[in-house]
Amino acid sequence: MALPAAVPAGLRHTTIFNDVHSALHNITSDLAHFRQLALDNDQARADEIEALRNKLQQERYEHREQINKFRYELDDLVHQKIEKLIDLIEMIHRNEKKDDREQREHIGRLRVELRKVKDSLKMVTGKWETFLQRATEERQPAKEVTAEIANKKKLFSDTDVTEKPATAPKKADGS
Repeated sequence: MALPAAVPAGLRHTTIFNDVHSALHNITSDLAHFRQLALDNDQARADEIEALRNKLQQERYEHREQINKFRYELDDLVHQKIEKLIDLIEMIHRNEKKDDREQREHIGRLRVELRKVKDSLKMVTGKWETFLQRATEERQPAKEVTAEIANKKKLFSDTDVTEKPATAPKKADGS
C-alpha cells in the first residue's frame, strides 16, 4: 500500500503510530479499569472479610455465653438434685430411727406380755402341782371314800335293823 504523496512528512510519522498509540491507550485504560475493578473487589472482599470476622467474633461470644449459661443451669440443677437427695437421705434416717424406736417399744411391750404369760404359766403350774399333790398324797382315792361311806351307812343301818330290813350296799365302782 502506497501512501499518498500529498501527505506531508511530519504528519506521516504521527499517523503511522496512531494505531499503536490507540492500542496502547486502550490497553492502559483497560489496565486502569481492571486495576480499579481489582481494587474495588479487594476492598469489597476486605469489607466482607471484616464483616465475617465481626460476625464470627459475635457468634463466638454468643456461643461462650450459651455454654456459660448452660454450665450455670447444669450446676443449679445438679445442686438441686443433690439437695433433694440429701433431704431424702435425712428423711430415710429419721424414718429408720423412728422405726427403730417403734420396734424397741414393740419389743418392750412383747417382753412385758411374755413376762405376764410366764408368770401366769408359773401360777397355773404351781396350782396344778398343788392339786396333784393333794390328789395323790393328802386325799383318799374316791373308791376308798365311797367304800367308807357305804360302811358307815351299813353300820348305821345295822343299828337300825329292827326298824328296817337290811339292804345290800351299792358298790362305788359301779358294779
